[in-house]
Amino acid sequence: MKVDKLIPLLCFLALVVTPCLPAADGVLPFFIDPLIHERLPWLESAEAGNRLFEEGDMEGAVREWEKAVELGFTDGYAFFYLGRHYALREDWEKAIRYLRQARPRLDHLETEEAMIPATEEMLGLAYLNTGQYFESYLHYRRALRLVPDSPSVHLGLAHLNIHRGRLAEAERWAEQALELSPESPRASLIMALAAERRGDYREAVDHFRAYLEGEPEDWRVRLSRGLLLAVRLGRDREAERELDIVVSLQPGQAEARAVLGEIYLRRGEEEEAAAAARRSLEADGENYRALTLLGRLRLQEGDMAGAEPHFREAYRIEPEGAMALYGMGVIGFDRGDYEEAEDYFRRALARVPSFPEAALNRGLALEVLGRREEALRVLADLVESHPEFASGHLGLGRIRYYSGDREAALPFFRNALALDPAAWEPYYFIGKCLWDRGRRKEALEYYLTARRRGGDAPALLADIARAREEAGELELAEAALEEALAADSNYLPALLQLSRLKARREKGEDAQRLYRQALIIRPGEASWDFAGEERAFLTGMISGLEDYLGGGIDYLSLFALLRNLSRERKLFQDLTPVLEDRAAAHPSQPRYAHLLGLAYLEEGDLEKAERQFRRALNLDADFAAAHFSLGDLYGRTGRPEQARRHLAAVLLLSPGSSVSPEVRRMLGDLPE
Repeated sequence: MKVDKLIPLLCFLALVVTPCLPAADGVLPFFIDPLIHERLPWLESAEAGNRLFEEGDMEGAVREWEKAVELGFTDGYAFFYLGRHYALREDWEKAIRYLRQARPRLDHLETEEAMIPATEEMLGLAYLNTGQYFESYLHYRRALRLVPDSPSVHLGLAHLNIHRGRLAEAERWAEQALELSPESPRASLIMALAAERRGDYREAVDHFRAYLEGEPEDWRVRLSRGLLLAVRLGRDREAERELDIVVSLQPGQAEARAVLGEIYLRRGEEEEAAAAARRSLEADGENYRALTLLGRLRLQEGDMAGAEPHFREAYRIEPEGAMALYGMGVIGFDRGDYEEAEDYFRRALARVPSFPEAALNRGLALEVLGRREEALRVLADLVESHPEFASGHLGLGRIRYYSGDREAALPFFRNALALDPAAWEPYYFIGKCLWDRGRRKEALEYYLTARRRGGDAPALLADIARAREEAGELELAEAALEEALAADSNYLPALLQLSRLKARREKGEDAQRLYRQALIIRPGEASWDFAGEERAFLTGMISGLEDYLGGGIDYLSLFALLRNLSRERKLFQDLTPVLEDRAAAHPSQPRYAHLLGLAYLEEGDLEKAERQFRRALNLDADFAAAHFSLGDLYGRTGRPEQARRHLAAVLLLSPGSSVSPEVRRMLGDLPE
């Protein structure tokens, strides 16, 4: 199962912009008046800090000066260098604390022309990185008044405007910085970030490249560029080159390895993709992208159990991540929790509207839930927005086909075939449409082509068997059904079809065994290859009722099976037109009147349902199924005596039937 590569891009704004701090060259340590040595408790630490500063040991100097500050030392130089030191370490709170104390103490110093604007600029950067944008703006503007031609101050204001979302302003300041310093890589970086925020990804990757020409080892920016190339632009070769450099610079970079894995997967290199995802998780056990990648790989292998823990962990880490939501939807759909699955798919689409797989699966979930009009709208929108997405055409065609609009379905199947000639499903569904048109030989050719293309779904094999049987090729038909059941031993249509075929070929014991196996299956255990197939199967059973009954199954057992299937998905009401046609075509057959009564009952029309049940008994007073339905109806509508009479008739007429235990329970529940 392919999954689209539309995943939200990580933002590295706080990481990729390297602080541009003033140099310390030419500034001397503090002057200390020797006449007051003995009266200063901080003197020893201050002098030690000066000495270490002159020797180039900044860490030692900071340690000694901080001791001196604790003892009352208040020199402007000390606060300046302490603030600068912590700004370089990106400890912005400490940088602000010392730089704020430095600023008023620098006004009277000879070096104020260099140090004061540097202090203002560093305060602007520190406040920016703590999210205090107004204070940042004030200090940058003060620095600009002092040094109007400073490229770094212009870039600081550009960076600030990026954070404030004022992209045009950010670009204006960055352009001015380029005029002042044409070789400034950081200006290109600001332009790249603004273009990325604006959604102009091609321009962004070009500006990132310009920045990297001056700063080739900035792996964070390479990662950002690689992400844009891979995720937003689909330029996998360029992205792979960037990300290979990232992992050479930072071997433990989890995100780069995960994106490389996604590139390998798009190339069909599943083993390489899995290896990259595992290496990503070795570096970061909670890497969202690597977890969803492993989940997708398991889905492609058909390993739902293996995919589930990866998607669940990704969902825990990022509950609104589109790919995690999609994976949770697939898990819910497979488990039969269609309401939950539809909700996950809808949320994934809210995050990433252009996510065709999520739209397709949402449409299928809506169809199973009986919300067909919504399903058709979702899939029609999908086909319009992604005309190249073969599975969208196939999905829309399937829903139209199973809803009975088979002529409208055929063009979508042909579109799917044109877009993906290697897939087997379009051949299969074109064959089904041709079969419905009576073009049996052509239909079989399409079925067999679907089989050669790798189709192994029990539904396909069962249809091949039906075509073979109609052509008189009974042995080939039986072989196709045996193959279907080898793939899924509980596939209900194949069980019933094979049992009927064996009965036709006078293999009675085999037929009865298969019928009994079919009758114990419940919808939650039966396998269906296509959403909507249940409805088509029930329609087929009703339309071919005589064939099934002629194969040896009794009507009451068949009725129990039909009722069981329809109750699970509330399908009988959709079959009303079919049943009305069959009842009109067979006015003397109680079976069709009875089934039509069930359809009316499903619709909530009790009066019509009762009329059809009574009509069935008028045609055959010993028809146990109609007695059962009337007994059930009377019991639910508060007529216990009438209910008891009809339910007792069921036990008398068919004491060993499959519904006998339920009848006894119902009798026991009736009031005296």
